[in-house]
This record gives sequence, C-alpha cells and structure tokens, in this order.
Amino acid sequence: MNNPAKKIILAVLSIVLVTATLFADQRLTRADNEDTSLALRVADHGDDAVFTHQGNVYALQAGAKARLTAVIGESVVVRLEPGSKATVSLPYDLSQSVMHVSLSSGRVWINSLHSTLITTLTTAATTITADPGIFDISYKAAQITVTSYNRSAKIEFLNNNLVVPENRSLTVEGAKLNGNRATIAKLRYSKLYKEFPYTAVPAPDDWVTKNQNDDRAFADAYMQKVTNAIREGGPKVSVNQSGVLFQVASAAKTITRALTLDPARKNKTYIRAALAYFDAALYSALAGDNDVSKRWLDEFSTLASGIPSSDEWTRELAVRAARTSSTLSGDAFFNAHETVNALLVHTPLERIHAQFNNVLDVAASGNDTETQARVVTALRQLGAVAKDNLVQMGGADAATGVFFESVLVNDFLNRTPRLLREEFLKIAELFESTHLRLLSKGEFSDDQKQFFMGEKINRIKVVHGLMEKDDVSFKEGRSAILLLADQIDALRPTTDTAVLSYFDNQLKEQSQFIAFLRSSDADNVHENFQESFAQFTANVADIKKVNDLLSSSTGGTQISLFRREELAQIVNTDIATTGLTQIKLVLPEDEGVDIVTLQSANFQGTTVSASYDTVHKVFSNITFGKEQIWKRADWKFNPS
Repeated sequence: MNNPAKKIILAVLSIVLVTATLFADQRLTRADNEDTSLALRVADHGDDAVFTHQGNVYALQAGAKARLTAVIGESVVVRLEPGSKATVSLPYDLSQSVMHVSLSSGRVWINSLHSTLITTLTTAATTITADPGIFDISYKAAQITVTSYNRSAKIEFLNNNLVVPENRSLTVEGAKLNGNRATIAKLRYSKLYKEFPYTAVPAPDDWVTKNQNDDRAFADAYMQKVTNAIREGGPKVSVNQSGVLFQVASAAKTITRALTLDPARKNKTYIRAALAYFDAALYSALAGDNDVSKRWLDEFSTLASGIPSSDEWTRELAVRAARTSSTLSGDAFFNAHETVNALLVHTPLERIHAQFNNVLDVAASGNDTETQARVVTALRQLGAVAKDNLVQMGGADAATGVFFESVLVNDFLNRTPRLLREEFLKIAELFESTHLRLLSKGEFSDDQKQFFMGEKINRIKVVHGLMEKDDVSFKEGRSAILLLADQIDALRPTTDTAVLSYFDNQLKEQSQFIAFLRSSDADNVHENFQESFAQFTANVADIKKVNDLLSSSTGGTQISLFRREELAQIVNTDIATTGLTQIKLVLPEDEGVDIVTLQSANFQGTTVSASYDTVHKVFSNITFGKEQIWKRADWKFNPS
C-alpha cells in the first residue's frame, strides 16, 4: 500500500474509533474499572462463633474450640484464636489505606502482606501500627505481645513509641505500665527500650505453625487467581506496537483525550488509558515478552505523571500494587510493582521506607548465594534512595520518623552479621546523622548520641567475634571496626566526664584491638590475624613497661632521648624473667656508658639494688635487703 492511501485509511479508521470512543466513554469508564470496595467475609469458624456487621464495621468472636478466619477483599486474612474477640473497621475502599482492629481479648493473626493496607490495632492501653505484613498479636491478662514476622510495627503507650522490627517480638505488661505510669511516660527511647526490649521471634507454637502453613496456601491461591485474571482478561490494547491496528488505536486514544474537554471526564480517560497500558505490561510480562512489557510501562509512566491525585486513581493503583506485591527483583512483575508502588508513596520518608521494605522482602525470599547478592543490591539501592531523600527532610516530626527508620535499618544489619560492612554501616550512619541534625541541641540530642554510641560499641564486639571465627574477612572487619570507632569518637561528649568514663569503660576490652587495627602492624595482615595481634599486644606491653621505667627513672639528663629509651628497653627485656618489679633506674650521664643503676627494685617483697652492665649482661654491687651480696662484677646474667 502506498503511503498516501495508508494515511487516508489510518485517518478514516481513527475518526471512526474516536467517534465510537467519545460516545462510549461514560459507559466504558465504569465497565473498565474494577470493584475496589472492601468487604469482610468469614471463611472458617466454629459453630459457636459470633460475627455481625454494620456497614464496614465487623464484630468477630471466635468459638471456644475453633479459630475464626476472615478474608478482607481478596488478599488480606485475619484469624482469631479460639475464644478471642475483636472488631474490624474497614475503609470504604482502597483509596483509604488504614484498617482498624480493636482487640478486646485473645490472639489475632494478621496477614496483609499482599495489600497496601496499614493496620492499627488497639487494646485497652496500647495502639499498634503495622505495615502491610504478617503479625501475631496477643492480648491476655493485660499483657500485650507483638511479634513481627514480615515487615515492622510500632507500639504506642503512655505517649511513647517503640519499634518492633521484622523477626522481633516485644511484650508490654499492663501491670508494669499501671504501676509506673508517670515514670514510663517520661522515658526517652534509649531508656524505654531497656525497660521493654524486643527479642528474637520465639520458637513457633501450634498456632503460629498452622497460620504460616495456611498463609502459604492463601498466597499461592491469590497469586494464581491474579495470574489467571491477567491471562483471561488479556490486554485492552494491542501488544504489537509495530502493527497498523496499534497505530490506529494509539492515534485514536490521543485524539480522544485531546477532544475530551470536561476535566473530570478527561481525567477518567487518562486514568483508563494509563491502566490499559499497565495491564498490557503485566500481560506481556506474563507472556515472557519483557521488552514489550517495559515499553508499556514507559507509556504508563508517561501518562501517570500527568494524572492528578484522586480517590479513583489511588484505588486503581492500590489494586495493581496488591496484584504484584509478592514479586521480587528478577520476577516477571517486579518492574511493574516498582513502577506502580512509586506512585503510592509521596513523602521522602515513605520512599525510603518502601525501599527498606524491598530489602526485607528480598532477604525473606531465601538464604542462597544468589539471594544474598540481591540483598546487597537492594541495600545499595536503599543507600541511594536515603541519600537523595534524607537531605529533603526537616522538623521535629521528621526527626522521629528518621530515628525509627534508623532503628529498623540497624536491627536488620544486626540480624545479618555478614552485612556489618563499611559500606552498609555508612548507610545506617546516614539515618543517625540526619536524626541528630533535625534535633535541636540539648539534653535529648545528647541522649540520642549516647544511644548510638552504645549500639556501636556492641557492634564492634560482634564484628570482632566474627573475625575471630573467620565469618568475616580481616580486611572487611578491620574497615568496619575502624569506621565504628571513628563514629564513636565523633559522638563523644566533650564536657560530661561521667558519660565519657562510662563509655570508655564499655570500650576498654576492645581498645587494644582497635589500637592494633589502627596500627601499621595490621597493614600486612590478611586472614590469620591472631598471631600478629598477640605480638602487637606483647609489644604494647613492653612499650608500657619501658615508659613506666623511664617515668620512674632519674639521671640521664646529659644523654639523648633515644639513648635513654634504648637503655630502658634493654633493662626491660633482660630482667623480664627475674621476678623484679617496681624498678627505679638511675641512668648514666655519659652517652658511652653502658652501666645503669637499679636504685631499688622489689623481689618477692624484699628491696633489691644493683648495678647492671647492659652490654656484658653482668650485675654487680648487689644488695638484697640490707645485705650486700656481690661487690664485684662477677654475676653474669643470662636472659635466656
């Protein structure tokens, strides 16, 4: 077909399609959009369970012997232990991102990992705010226990907050709160954390094991349903971008958007077109055509950048984020998930937290070499996102959010010791330094510095232990510890001597090792550092003894400092095995004299004095107590 004829046909077809599209716009807008409302259905329960609802508020009570399972939408599951009682309040649809749970008593398992829903759970004395994730929460006998299996949570009580990172468990006892309300309410995080420390996740009981098994089956069924829907629905646009029909359809869509003058209808048209591109990208990815999928994602991103925020847009994005939520780097839907998820986060801290959750998801997918490499890549991406976004933050509220994020990042590194490397410790320090920058100088800032110092001292001990077990290379361990030591030095207070003394004592057992790592002796060490460290320690001990000898010596005012040190070093080496202590030397005044005087020394409680020839290794004029034993220089000393 010649070009003029082809252009005429394309123009005619485009006009026909535009006309049809404009007439059908209102009808198709509703048909294309999915049902994004939320509802709860009870999927499993005992005969004596009770569940009622009024609007979007659901009252649930499990029976005495059987758990109650509730499914929210398609991708969220809530399970109540037998005898538990809770109320679930759902948002009207996915344009709102918070699900409220009130736990009256018992134990609840929440799996919202494949959704965008944040959960707030309240008890009589606490409020828990949890990421989309998996959590086991128990409230019995006024004791609340929060266990985070996937993602993190925050627990608030008495106007204070504590973070519960992934794979951690935290218990708050009501009796402790009630008996010390005024004191606990005033505690800052470092002190509060000591009162209510989180621990490793406990060994799973039957309740946890059953829920985890069911979660796997639930996730498999959900993702299979998503996959089937994508296959069966097919793309709403041509996936062949070089074909005539695609060119006609693209021209028609462009003209239609241009001719739609009503702002509300125009916005709907843009949303529908963008979603069609996104869905085509999923379809192409599922078919294994990654190049076409990427082109459709690019088209989607271009359109999405011009779509204003609205409930409808947020709902549709949330649906697609949930569809692709279980994907990891390298999976078919990963790029699509990253693209749509970026549109659901708006603040610098949200962008950082989303990237950190990606680190957690990758780490949770396995422990093989390939997964470990992907974790490293994800951490580096977190560092880049943090560097770009932390500089944009300001204000006291931001300081708190950054601090909580630093707790999460540091805990992840602590749980994964092989990642305690200089490059990742620098990422953690980005959060700490930003937090301190956002705080006004004062007592609270000093408290936070002390908290960070304590954490770094503990981390030095951990890395040292890893080096001794060859779990981390000497080179990586050395650079990590030296970085931590430098960070501690930068955080040290300049005037509070009590605090300085406390942290010096905490660091005392590591100070010799840090000195070794800082010395040139460590430059040529590769892996087996213990022998070199032992020699360094012995040399340091010798140096201290020589310095002690010099500080207690007299004379030698007419000889050089080098000669003074040389004579003291010879004496220290030669008499190391004699049992003499508390030695006081008199040094000669002539550079060429080799004899020194032991003015006094202690040997098993008796005072000894003598002259010592440092060249011939001979003692003379030895006095033991008050008795002179040798006058002549005839007692030759054999240092061996």
